[in-house]
Amino acid sequence: MDVAVSTLARAVHSGVYGEPAADALMALIRMLATLQDDAGDVAVAGLAKDTMDWPAVTELRFRADAGVLPSVQSIGTESIERRLYGKPSINVVGLDGVPPMGKATNALSPKATARVSMRLAPSQDPGTACTLLASHLRQLAPWGVTVEITPAGEGSGFSARTGGAYFTAARNAIKTAYGADAVAHTGQGGPIPLVHAFQVVNHQADIVLWGREEPRSAIHGPNESVSYRELESMAFAEALPLQEISQNPNLPRRQ
Repeated sequence: MDVAVSTLARAVHSGVYGEPAADALMALIRMLATLQDDAGDVAVAGLAKDTMDWPAVTELRFRADAGVLPSVQSIGTESIERRLYGKPSINVVGLDGVPPMGKATNALSPKATARVSMRLAPSQDPGTACTLLASHLRQLAPWGVTVEITPAGEGSGFSARTGGAYFTAARNAIKTAYGADAVAHTGQGGPIPLVHAFQVVNHQADIVLWGREEPRSAIHGPNESVSYRELESMAFAEALPLQEISQNPNLPRRQ
């Protein structure tokens, strides 16, 4: 959601009006800082937390994959895997209303907007989560500032069935394409909303999302890439179950 805070009719000189006149960016920063507690856990009350049989993720491997700087602590509590797959996370992914450093002036911001991204536990209803987040921000807005909250898109998560015939076919395809068994099933932040709709319509379906990525791909980063080896292996793996489906009349067709 986009969270906009307004405090002034126009930008004014920070030396002439600063202190008594509230700066919109400072007010917004105070609100955003309440979204996490001192440990780094999400502080919005009422959000779902799921527990599943996820494989363990070592802190050393996670920090290396994420590129966490040596001096920076990992935030949040409980196991790395539950923090990644079963608990909510909140981040600010965009900020507007502040001039870039090269054009900064000594002026108070009359309005500032942040795009807040909230990742949810698989079972969490996104509408409920948005309501809880908006209520939290409005209640903790300081100094009587004007707060405008605008939805910027939402999507439901899903929990994949891992015991069906098609999922088994996909797992076998991974083994053939890579020459090794799939090590584990893990969660992933960033569901495709359409997948949830498919699951609601046919909850018996095996749903498999093929992702051509690994830690060095830097997904959503400025240098996002994919190795030729990964692209080739995953394309091959995706083709194999389709071939099996076409040749095996015993596979259930409703899936």
